[in-house]
Amino acid sequence: MGSAIIVVNDDLTEQVKSVFTRQLFLSETIDGAEFDARVVANPNYLESVHLMNLRVLVIRPLTDTFSRVDVDYVVFFKAGLVSVEYNKYGPPGLTLPLDRLYLNRLIFNQ
Repeated sequence: MGSAIIVVNDDLTEQVKSVFTRQLFLSETIDGAEFDARVVANPNYLESVHLMNLRVLVIRPLTDTFSRVDVDYVVFFKAGLVSVEYNKYGPPGLTLPLDRLYLNRLIFNQ
């Protein structure tokens, strides 16, 4: 699987966003409002992301009410660590340093 929709908490620095982009080979980074607008405007948006093999990082407060089943991963970043709170393809609970975060580690929960 090369595509992914990943939600992360919204209190990231630009440097951390840059690391996420580099480590996960992101296609784009958007905020929660933009993501929600795209889903409303195009009911096939989620499927399109996967068909086009894109990797989208959605930055939003994790306290927002949103459907976690619409995304592939929900992660929380703090103090250099990334914790997986939701994983569509396996159990949550993985925590690792940001510099060791790669999509295959999320998929295989290793």
